[in-house]
Order: sequence, then C-alpha cells, then structure tokens
Amino acid sequence: MTIPCVRCGAPAAAVMAFNYGEAQVWVEDLAETGPLGAAYALCEMHANRVSVPVGWSLTDERHPVRPLFVDRLAGRDVA
Repeated sequence: MTIPCVRCGAPAAAVMAFNYGEAQVWVEDLAETGPLGAAYALCEMHANRVSVPVGWSLTDERHPVRPLFVDRLAGRDVA
C-alpha cells in the first residue's frame, strides 16, 4: 500500500512530526516509522521544502541519498 503525500497526493517518502511543547519539528524516512499517528506523510519534494516558524528547530533524520555513480578518479560523488 502506497501512502500519499498530504500536500499533493504523490507517493510519500518521509514523515513530518511536531512537538509543540518544545517548538520542534522533525522529518524522518517513511520506511523507518511505524504507524503515522499524529505525523504527516510527505513526498520527497515537500519533505525537502519543510520550513519551521521563527524560534522552532527542525531536525532532519532522513538518511542521505546514495549517489548513482562515484567518480573514482576525482574522488567525489556524481549525481
């Protein structure tokens, strides 16, 4: 079952949750969360665009995307 993004309906890739008491927002990978509960499913685009109110903190706990190719001569990742 594919979970849709709450913003656009595209397949979700991340989950965003809030802690109002501590003025904190966090985003994590969808695959690592259990039932969504009070969290919101977001597609990759909307997860990348999350912004928080002034005074709040944002913690992005998603794993970085692995590059498709590695440039072994230059020693750097190539997207």
